[in-house]
Amino acid sequence: MFSPKFGGIDGDIVFKNGTYHFFFKGNTKVDGKEVKNGIQQATSKSLKGPWIEDFKYLDVYSDKNIAVEGSSVFKLNNSDDYVLMYDLYTKGKYEYQTSTDLFNFTKVSKSFTKNFNPRHGSVIGITKSEARRLNDEWEGVSVDLLQPTELTDRYVFKGTGNPIIKHHFTADPAALVDNDKLWLFTGHDFEGDQKGYKMKDWLVFSSTDMKTWTEYPVPLKLSDFSWAKGGDAYAAQVIKKNNKYYFYVSTNAYGIGVAVSDKPEGPYKDALGKPLLTNKDCFDSKNYWACIDPSVYIDGDGQAWIFWGNSECYFAKLKENMTEIDGEVKRINFEGYDFTEAPWLHKKDNLYYLSYATGFPEKTAYATSKNISGPWKYQGIMNEIAGNSDTNHQSIVEFKNQWYFIYHNGSIQPNGSGHSRSVCIDKLFHNQDGTIKRISMTSEGLMH
Repeated sequence: MFSPKFGGIDGDIVFKNGTYHFFFKGNTKVDGKEVKNGIQQATSKSLKGPWIEDFKYLDVYSDKNIAVEGSSVFKLNNSDDYVLMYDLYTKGKYEYQTSTDLFNFTKVSKSFTKNFNPRHGSVIGITKSEARRLNDEWEGVSVDLLQPTELTDRYVFKGTGNPIIKHHFTADPAALVDNDKLWLFTGHDFEGDQKGYKMKDWLVFSSTDMKTWTEYPVPLKLSDFSWAKGGDAYAAQVIKKNNKYYFYVSTNAYGIGVAVSDKPEGPYKDALGKPLLTNKDCFDSKNYWACIDPSVYIDGDGQAWIFWGNSECYFAKLKENMTEIDGEVKRINFEGYDFTEAPWLHKKDNLYYLSYATGFPEKTAYATSKNISGPWKYQGIMNEIAGNSDTNHQSIVEFKNQWYFIYHNGSIQPNGSGHSRSVCIDKLFHNQDGTIKRISMTSEGLMH
């Protein structure tokens, strides 16, 4: 194909305006002895040649007796600039120069940071859609290339067992069934191997068949609540009322807020400019994070109720506007009551179910009642401790005649943990007497 006059290694080819540019590490020899080396190029109108060398050196180190090799040339997306990247292998780093015509490169090199350690690597520019297709086939693509950022952007992916979302660390699921679609809202653990909770936004996904999922841009961030600076984007739930969608969030010590949108995918805006509920409303609690984990249920008569709390479970009616408490805040209590957090309400056959996290590490227990305001009857444990996560947080919904138990654990490998969690889904079944069959947490999830 091409043999440089004085030999060459580490070739890379880029095509521009009808010309192929062949970059390689070349050298200059006098009487058979190498006197200089560095990055050179040859050009041709065909990959088969002939190739024309210009014997010029492109890298800034060729006159400084500093060796470079492993060159790669690539065009930046959405730019006229080309990057000539090379390996300063004796110094253990990469640097680069840029050009718009591939002949005249900048005279000063720049270094760059990277989260990997390549030797003689090459780079090719791809689009976000191409990156997503690569991830669908092999996984491992950076989440920055998968997560939608533009308002109309979407990322569609297939669930492959549990956890259902493998490119984010997700927690505290809350599902909403709206017509023919299930919407899944989750908390977002910032990264893997976290030693504490770092949660600054919420995520949203949807599915029509529980197999293929669509991810949307971030619908709501903690920073959208000006009164919650320094807080955390803890558990949340979205509910639909009067053709609007209300996003109830917990912010750790700052209280429970509510945001509103005309669309389930958002974006959402703070509806009040202040908390809906604070620790003052948690009158029997002493811990500063008592006012968390809101869960909203709209009864058959249209009355909306909100349940929340840590260590104690509180509940109250919501006014028709969904942004004010209507009347007295009450506390739940019943025989066998051992409430930690994460209340969730669902109803089947005129029986109300209150599920919640109990103990620590947390299991999921539940109680039943014929009235949403009680009295409640304790029914026992429905789900055991979830993997390597001290917490659990469930969402229970019926979708297309099947009930689902949605929860989190720390099962993403190798970086999952109790602070880097993952949302999972398994089927839920009610017994004829109204009790719930013990949940079987599986790796296969809905794939079996």
